Amino acid sequence: MEWTCHHFSVSHKGNDVAALMESVASSLRQLAPVDVLDITFFESFENNTENITMTVYFDFEGPAPEAASKPIE
Repeated sequence: MEWTCHHFSVSHKGNDVAALMESVASSLRQLAPVDVLDITFFESFENNTENITMTVYFDFEGPAPEAASKPIE
């Protein structure tokens, strides 16, 4: 059996988790239909600034679209 996994990450400065999740949801809608395999959440501090990041691991339902190699806007 062969497995395929794609991923993308979204980061926000500050600690507005709701805004971060809205950005992730928007990106998922652009990619749909997909099967989400996992989502991770990471918090870091650089130069006294909090940064939060979510990474989504997913696979396309059916063949990957040609645009899959292009960045999400």
